Amino acid sequence: MERAVEILKSFMSEGGEWAEGKMPYLRAPVWLFFLYVFIRHVSSSHYSSLFSGITLGIHELGHVILTPFGTFMMIMGGTIFQIAAPVASFFVFLRQNDYFAVSVSFGWLSTSLFEAARYSGDAERMLLPLVSPFGGEDIIHDWNYMLSKLGMLGLAPAVSGFFWLLAVASMLLALFWGGYLLLIMFRAIRTS
Repeated sequence: MERAVEILKSFMSEGGEWAEGKMPYLRAPVWLFFLYVFIRHVSSSHYSSLFSGITLGIHELGHVILTPFGTFMMIMGGTIFQIAAPVASFFVFLRQNDYFAVSVSFGWLSTSLFEAARYSGDAERMLLPLVSPFGGEDIIHDWNYMLSKLGMLGLAPAVSGFFWLLAVASMLLALFWGGYLLLIMFRAIRTS
């Protein structure tokens, strides 16, 4: 636990130092956008943000890439990839020491998790319109298929709730971290 606290303090210190020389004017609208997206997602499970199209494309790519690993993995690949892409961006931005972009990665992850919550929550009723880049009439509802194969279809609301909680946590992290950095940026401007 002490090690985790040390890492967090170090990260916040490095982020604070990084933020002191940065301009907040282009970053603040991004933060406000994610605040808006968060409010919309929390107030409506049917909301789709600007990231929805990107998420869908990555989701479909995951199906294609994992096709060689069997039907279950191919179907699971959509959700795996839509969550892995923003997580990967987090590590890319962290390596580049772009601390504000790290908050954007968490915001993107949140939108992806909200999409996963909506899709998994639809597993029993299957009311959402489904899409496939390959067309056809035999489109499989990913979460209905996976949870049915696992004998867990009745747990769809719990799976959806888990994704929803992760989405909320991720967006709160994005907003708190991004807000912390913006505060430092604005203070540095005011004192100079």
